[in-house]
Amino acid sequence: MAGRLAIWLLGLASVAALYVLGRLIPLASLLVGVWLPLPILAVGWRLGSPAAFLLAGSAGAALLLVPSGPGGLGEHLNLVELLLLGAVLSVLRQQGRSLPQAVAFGVAVLVLVSGGFLLLQGWLSGAGAVALLRQKADAVAAVLAQVAAEAGLESPAFPFTGPGHPEWGALILNILPALWVINTTLVAWLNLVILRGWARARGEMDLEPPLDQWSAPEWLIFPFLAAGFLLLVPVAALRLAAVNLVLILGLVYFFQGLAVMAALYERFRLPGFLRLLGFLLAFMNPVFLVVTLVGLLDLWLDFRRLHRPRES
Repeated sequence: MAGRLAIWLLGLASVAALYVLGRLIPLASLLVGVWLPLPILAVGWRLGSPAAFLLAGSAGAALLLVPSGPGGLGEHLNLVELLLLGAVLSVLRQQGRSLPQAVAFGVAVLVLVSGGFLLLQGWLSGAGAVALLRQKADAVAAVLAQVAAEAGLESPAFPFTGPGHPEWGALILNILPALWVINTTLVAWLNLVILRGWARARGEMDLEPPLDQWSAPEWLIFPFLAAGFLLLVPVAALRLAAVNLVLILGLVYFFQGLAVMAALYERFRLPGFLRLLGFLLAFMNPVFLVVTLVGLLDLWLDFRRLHRPRES
């Protein structure tokens, strides 16, 4: 019993440490959000899903009691959503879901919960959901501006929301649904990958097929192509929906590109540090566009020969 309590308290301390780090170092706030579900997942893995939900609920309640920063209460609500994501992913992993299934279901649950809360918040405030989305877009642009300024990247090349650059805020607002889904998907995927690697090292979790064997469902190319054609339709609402769908499905083919990279690493038996460096570079602009294109081409060129008959 004492050991279980120690693990649970360690998870709570980890959440608190990530939060404090983000408050003390604003530049680290983005990294805090990325890894906030990890302590919840780790506790769920060791103690079960009820303990994970208890940890997420306790940490979330504590966050809502802490005075909010410049971002207001919405800043804390975003962190609470990430804690909820960790708890949901913990349940899905306990059910034996594969990593892609856990990511897909976890993101769907969080998007539904967050979307429902946004509609409720808009109705209660009288401002409406669109006005709240505009506020979120301005908040995203402000965070990007702060990060760029602290990194020494303040220049006309970074036209963040402001009196002189209203078009940047409009762009973020238009693609905010896609950014929401993409960000949540990447957070869920990264945390589950770390948990799986940790569990594999300890031999305490059934191994799944490696990344180099993963492939997106073949039928997914049809909605992707349909969304691409809708971008040419002169109807603003359709084009707006299409660009968000292209961005979301593009992330799926980015993951397939990563799978092709993993297969190449296996073929040439590259050392671990080179593999890690390659994966980190894959997330940077414009490399991630090349990786996404490789993932798309893999559907037809089958770089890994996954769909070719084996030689007898």
